[in-house]
Amino acid sequence: LVKFPSGLVACVSDSFDIYKACGPEMWGKLKTKIINRPADALGNPGRLVIRPDSGDPKTVDLAILEILGETFGKRKNSKGYWVLDDHVRIIQGDGIKYETLVEILEHLKQAGWSAENIGFGSGGGLLQKLNRDTQKFAFKCSFIEYVDAAGQVLTRDVYKSPIDSPMKKSKKGRLTLHKLDGSEGPIVQEFLKGNDETVEYVKNTCL
Repeated sequence: LVKFPSGLVACVSDSFDIYKACGPEMWGKLKTKIINRPADALGNPGRLVIRPDSGDPKTVDLAILEILGETFGKRKNSKGYWVLDDHVRIIQGDGIKYETLVEILEHLKQAGWSAENIGFGSGGGLLQKLNRDTQKFAFKCSFIEYVDAAGQVLTRDVYKSPIDSPMKKSKKGRLTLHKLDGSEGPIVQEFLKGNDETVEYVKNTCL
């Protein structure tokens, strides 16, 4: 919100608990900044777009719309359906294909919510369903080193653990690569001492 102070900005919010994130514990704390967000130079509205990325899409989308409605306010449109404050919307990208898109919109409609509240994105779900999820493979940030306001160098483990998808929990900390006896190939372990077989190919975006 600070780095991109106007127009549309989207943020994945399910790293831990999407429901708490949409309530007073996270985005609610920034309500004043969000509802006063201005449009950008191109005329795009000042708007935070919240992205859930785990769990059953139709169930999660309805739940967070209800929470956001309590947190930021809602109104009824000319057809009698609920619409969030204009500065807040959601986007669903996880699990989207033609069939699930229809299911989500119908589920929201039955609960009295307008389709205006939600946008959709889809990748492999529209193709042959061979993607990174086929073998549960993804690159994730696990450790950061940063300088605080006092100039002190600090470190922090980074991981995700979505409340609705335990299988999406990622590894955290500095990771090492080891080949164990009897294994078919190398495996990644957290904090495992011994011969680290990691080979550095890219550092700070440079090969």
